[in-house]
Amino acid sequence: MLVFYLPSEQPLRIGITTSRKVGNAVFRNRMRRLVREAARRILIPQAGALCFDIVVVVKKDLPDTLEQQAFDRAMVSLHKRLQKATARNRP
Repeated sequence: MLVFYLPSEQPLRIGITTSRKVGNAVFRNRMRRLVREAARRILIPQAGALCFDIVVVVKKDLPDTLEQQAFDRAMVSLHKRLQKATARNRP
């Protein structure tokens, strides 16, 4: 999974992309649901303080048995990075 983010003047926006190389439609939709749920629980509550455009790219090397906790850990790590980036960008 790759995550790209850029500072923005608008509130937090998240985009999720999965290509056909990732797997069949059922698997791609499951990955999108897991990412969306992790973002909803971890990033959205602090969205007022975060002004970024985020794109999550789901890659094909993910195992079929991924659980929600793996995506939650990834979102917690992303949240910490975004907080550091916000602190650096403020005067």
